[in-house]
Amino acid sequence: MANASSEPGNATSNSGGPKTGFTAAAGTRYALLHEGDVQICWLNHTRTLVSKILSSKYLRRWEQHHVILDHGEIRSASPCGVMESSILYSAIEDMGKWDTGQKFCLRITVGDGSMLLQAGNAYLRDQWLYSIKWKRAVHRYRRILTNNQRPEVLMKEIKSLIDMSLKTQLQDDSIHQVPLEIFSQLLVKNPELIEKADQECLIRHMAPLLEDNQPSIEIAEFFSKICRDSPRSEIVTSIFTPIIQRILKHTSDFGKFPRLRMFVQDYILALNSQNDGTTSVKAFIKSMHGPASACPHHRVLYNLVSVCLAAIYSCFEDGVYHFNFGVHHSTIPEHKATPSSTSSSMSSVESDDQTPGSGRKTTFNTRACYPGDTSPKYTPDEKRKIYGPNIMSSMDSLVDNGKAFGVLNNELYKSSGAEGRVNGHCREDSNMDSSVESVNSQGTKSDVAVNEVKLRMDYNDLGATGYTIGTRPKRPNVDLDGNLHFAPKLQYPQRMVPVTGLGGKNGVLRVKSLLITDKVMAERVTRCFVTILEEMSTYEDWRPGLAMLLHPIPFPKGALTNDTFAKHMRNVILTFAGDERCEVHCMILPVREGKDGWFHIFCPGSSTCNDEGEVFSAVVDRLMNCLCNKRKKFLTSLMKEEMRGPCLLLALRGDKTLIKVLCLILEMNIVIDNDLKLQLIATLESTDYGQMMYSILCQKQSQLRELQKEGGPTCLTMPSKSTDADLVRILSSGSFGNLVSLSLAFTQVTSTCAEHLIKLPTLTYLNLWSTQFGDAGLILLSEHLHKLQVLNLCETPVTDKGLESIKAMKSLQHLNLNSTKLSPDTYELLKENLTGLRSMDIRYTDAW
Repeated sequence: MANASSEPGNATSNSGGPKTGFTAAAGTRYALLHEGDVQICWLNHTRTLVSKILSSKYLRRWEQHHVILDHGEIRSASPCGVMESSILYSAIEDMGKWDTGQKFCLRITVGDGSMLLQAGNAYLRDQWLYSIKWKRAVHRYRRILTNNQRPEVLMKEIKSLIDMSLKTQLQDDSIHQVPLEIFSQLLVKNPELIEKADQECLIRHMAPLLEDNQPSIEIAEFFSKICRDSPRSEIVTSIFTPIIQRILKHTSDFGKFPRLRMFVQDYILALNSQNDGTTSVKAFIKSMHGPASACPHHRVLYNLVSVCLAAIYSCFEDGVYHFNFGVHHSTIPEHKATPSSTSSSMSSVESDDQTPGSGRKTTFNTRACYPGDTSPKYTPDEKRKIYGPNIMSSMDSLVDNGKAFGVLNNELYKSSGAEGRVNGHCREDSNMDSSVESVNSQGTKSDVAVNEVKLRMDYNDLGATGYTIGTRPKRPNVDLDGNLHFAPKLQYPQRMVPVTGLGGKNGVLRVKSLLITDKVMAERVTRCFVTILEEMSTYEDWRPGLAMLLHPIPFPKGALTNDTFAKHMRNVILTFAGDERCEVHCMILPVREGKDGWFHIFCPGSSTCNDEGEVFSAVVDRLMNCLCNKRKKFLTSLMKEEMRGPCLLLALRGDKTLIKVLCLILEMNIVIDNDLKLQLIATLESTDYGQMMYSILCQKQSQLRELQKEGGPTCLTMPSKSTDADLVRILSSGSFGNLVSLSLAFTQVTSTCAEHLIKLPTLTYLNLWSTQFGDAGLILLSEHLHKLQVLNLCETPVTDKGLESIKAMKSLQHLNLNSTKLSPDTYELLKENLTGLRSMDIRYTDAW
């Protein structure tokens, strides 16, 4: 192996820190040595004639040792002879090659002598030289950076350490990891280590190290903070992009590295905050997929989905920001929070510090419930990311008698000399524990008989400081007596009760909990990450994997009822339905029987469905054309009670796909009940296309015409969400002279349909539960439907004006007036006139 052509420089100490000393010829690379077998000889420094004679080459004694290069010293595995004592890196004065007599030696000079290490060849000798120099330099950098707190010195030495790792002749995975490890240790001790003005320069120096290395937890948090504080910085778009790409390509499990996942979330949110945010996010997804038809990195899909799910969960599952704050006076003892428990719920225990003080810092316990992460503690920056960037800064000033309390990084700094009392308002809640207490100057606590203060405020202006109430920022009011008043507009109006601490200079009000729901931030986060899922579904190679990951519906219930989420997920499901591959569109069906799938989630009438059934119709059409061998099973599932209504409603409104489905159900004789068959036939005959399809069907099955000749159905249940027009359409399309029972429960019918109901003279059962059927319709019914025996008006807007007319229905046996505006007088009137009445439900009325 060829020898290095130039002599490495000496790594000596100076005021500016250690020099790198790595100046070997370019192109020569050495593996980093941690241990190895070498010949060692010790030379005393030549001060006398005797020492010169003993150090001559003829009298040198060589020993074989297994040398280990530790973090702070050079030692032998078997300490004896010349290596009985280890050699500290800090004791080394000089290092260099010493090739004499064709022996490849390395000379290490210490205070009282020199140690020679003899290698087998020049390459191995240089490998030991660079390895020892590297270990020595790292040791010195650790010592300098650990013991120095001056920002300018730290910045200089960190950059020097990074330069050394980039220029060294050594080639090892740990070379680039060492500067990152040291920087991470510094961040653990002081997260605000690097001033904001120096962050960009440092990150640019650090970027080459992260090309092949994952950032540590601390560095990921440091980068996340920059994404949140300066989302439009060039660092985010230029330097962080390749780092994020590597994380997404090579991370195998975000469950083990939640901070990396949060860094990716912050980066994406920073992209989304650009002027063309949605375009920037989509361009990033495109860059992750690559220009080819198939993405070469299979982990990208799963990692992106993991990031999106975690972000959406943070908005909807327990998406309430918890923190504690207090108002103290300078004349009372300090109080500080104890570490919180590891429970997932927010808890706070305070203990007394009996040492009086003034103007000191009081730290308060902070907790945030974050789904999917078992770690119970989060830094203020993480909480600011999860629940809004300026939530803590929004409480930048609590004023007490003209004295300000500044909140910074979840710590309350109080001014001295403040006196007076503090007033607040809270909503009364019997489930809340009393947690407002007073403390006198001797530190003795006395309870104040009030409930825990819990304020739930809308946070709609992320850029504003002070409390945000409604849509504009608002600071607490201070009256002429120095009283601090909290009067937020509650999200859910409750009876307000005053909370007053004890007056006088020793009074204190300690507020334990403040709950802020950041709806605007949650909406932005949801829109951003559900857009990513929508964009990912457009890539054909990603679609099977994405469909499989979304198959079990891994979203909280709050997301499924959110309009923004439903709007974008609608497009994702439509894309799945349009894919001809069974492995894609079959993922719309439930995971197993008895569990809802996307097919049910976007069913008309569900809380997620925000259209007129287009998604549901497209899904049914695709599944009908695919599941040829399972078609009968699928059609049978559509006739179950929860799916039958939407199918009938869409067919009633002219949807061609569902009309074909009803024809197939009749053709395959899936429905046994004759009343249901007659309702299907009436539904088909309510539209022109349905009449055409039904006439074709009758040519194949003449028994359907025979069934119609027997008369119409005796029972009819209209689908939920049906309107007056839907009811009129079906009643006008067939014979309903035999109809005895009609259920319009949970539909959108009004009194307008009464003029069609009175044309059903045989009707004995009418269910109008939870409709908008009012007094006018009820009066009309009472004049014509004299055979009615059961009438359900539960949760309808009827009043005494209409209810009084029921006395004409002498055949009534069961009457439900639950949750109506029934008065006691009308109740007595009905009891007196309806002598055949067996039961009358008047719960939750004035007559109850």
